[in-house]
Amino acid sequence: MRPVLLVFLLIGCLAGCVSGPKLEADFDPDQAEAANQSGFGAVNGQAYLRRSDGSVIYAAGSQIYLIPRSAYADAHMAYLFQGRKFNNTVEELATDPRYLTLSKRTKADDAGRFRFDLLADGDYYLLTKITWKEGKVQAGGNLMEFVSLNGGQSVEVFMTGE
Repeated sequence: MRPVLLVFLLIGCLAGCVSGPKLEADFDPDQAEAANQSGFGAVNGQAYLRRSDGSVIYAAGSQIYLIPRSAYADAHMAYLFQGRKFNNTVEELATDPRYLTLSKRTKADDAGRFRFDLLADGDYYLLTKITWKEGKVQAGGNLMEFVSLNGGQSVEVFMTGE
């Protein structure tokens, strides 16, 4: 009986020692201020995921977030996406409450299309979530794209997770 108890205690101790990546940056509102500046740039896009059977699921009605690049946003994206443009985990990460207030958001139309206008030059992250049910299991996940605006340009983006 004691060896079994010892094994469970050891597993519990090891599980408590394992930790995932930590968000190492502090939020600096001055770095994120680009979202509140006006400019002549625009981002047009469409967000969708392709199911394993080949059908397409659009981000119809989903919130699309435009987050100005900052050290904090870089650390947040690195933690959540680990170098990819898609993740299918729903992991809560405590963030500074000002982080999303200094971002812009819009809702995608029925075809997953969205648009942000009058943007200042700079670097931004686009985020959205597309989910659906496959039987009793939730499928889909979170999409991220990076976009850079220069000289008041208009950029077209397809958020597909690839």
